[in-house]
Amino acid sequence: ARLVLENIIDAEQRGAAIANYVEVHLTPDGVAARDSLTGETFTINARRVVDATGAWSGGAPLRLVRGSHLIFPRILNSPAAIAYFDEQGRIIFFIPWGENDDLTLVGTTKPVTLTVKKIGEGKDPWGGYRIGFESSLTIKRADFKIMGAPGVVGEDVTLTLGVEGLKK
Repeated sequence: ARLVLENIIDAEQRGAAIANYVEVHLTPDGVAARDSLTGETFTINARRVVDATGAWSGGAPLRLVRGSHLIFPRILNSPAAIAYFDEQGRIIFFIPWGENDDLTLVGTTKPVTLTVKKIGEGKDPWGGYRIGFESSLTIKRADFKIMGAPGVVGEDVTLTLGVEGLKK
């Protein structure tokens, strides 16, 4: 969810109009929209419209994917995002990222499996109950078709994940 929110905030800061709970329908004249909370209808006039419908929206059938996203030092000099579909139809994308666009978010849809270890649990000093988990996974960049940035990132990349849950 955090990645989604960061994308939304970044898009809005760059001039995108953001709408939630809006149903859209393509028409010969553009995009007809309806606010599903108020019932208000309106037309969207834009060079580009991004439909970021969630997988559980109940609308038109979606192609569901599992995502893996890595952040690298800036790989491309272009300000544009790039999407590529390989022979199996798997998407690979490169998106300028970071506060100063000094990073590149690289994503693909190859599933990974993590072995998770519980590292502790108990009451905290503030009256909550916490539980912590950790996991580590080494991937080969080539398995995810991430070929750029030689010398910046090794062929094997180790991902370390720490998660803490809080029950109030």
